Amino acid sequence: MLPRMPRLKKFAALIFIALFSHLPCSSALAADGKSEVLWFANLVKENYGKTFCSPPNTTLGEIAKTFGRYADAHPEFHGRLTDAQTIQGLSEAYPCKQISPNTPVAELAKKGVKNIVVQPTGEFKSIDTSSIGSVMQKLRGTVAHENDNLVTQMINHSGNYAPPEFFALADLLYRRGDINDAIFWYNAARLRGGYDAALCTDVSARSAIPALIAQMPPDLIKKQYEDIPRVRNIIERLITWDESTPYNYDHRWISLHGMRAISSGLGTD
Repeated sequence: MLPRMPRLKKFAALIFIALFSHLPCSSALAADGKSEVLWFANLVKENYGKTFCSPPNTTLGEIAKTFGRYADAHPEFHGRLTDAQTIQGLSEAYPCKQISPNTPVAELAKKGVKNIVVQPTGEFKSIDTSSIGSVMQKLRGTVAHENDNLVTQMINHSGNYAPPEFFALADLLYRRGDINDAIFWYNAARLRGGYDAALCTDVSARSAIPALIAQMPPDLIKKQYEDIPRVRNIIERLITWDESTPYNYDHRWISLHGMRAISSGLGTD
């Protein structure tokens, strides 16, 4: 069955109705005749404690309002929302804290623990993104120039790095005031991220790209439209870079952001 995809222009009505529904997201959800509200409510109920972890007393209205702000900030949705995009937005707004990377999901569920970390299994288990996470953590935690060696390594050997790492690099460069290079690596991340998304057979995994974009400084995204000649030069530089730079990283990183990987980890596939 294809996922329900409500139009964003209807989302305001969804939020309005949900604001008057003071039900905790773990409570039974009554039918009210509004298909879009039921779609959102059921999605929340099915994924609560699995892919997102809001406080126990959070109401459906509060969750809808929070997600409404997320949806409004993502014009790339092109007027429609998928289940995967909605779940991704909820997971960003209400992230689950890691309890133990080695604790089986089934065991945590038996104990009533809601903050469950999904561990990919099967074919997804061979996808190692630990180095990507390490690089992103270092770059995002950089205060001054303590990781200049890493930055130089990424720029000189950029073919060895994945799109999420370029997003983190762009963020660091922007914080340093290096606008031109920040815009370059931001678009390099989008370009190669889009390519990886197109390769992935799990369409829901494509939500990883807008999710990463959402973590970028809004001003960085705006800056690239303030000087069109500058952006044109950056894009020409980007095309030359992409044509001459190999893809030496594992394109499958994006697969772990899809519903197939999540279902695999939850044992529901």
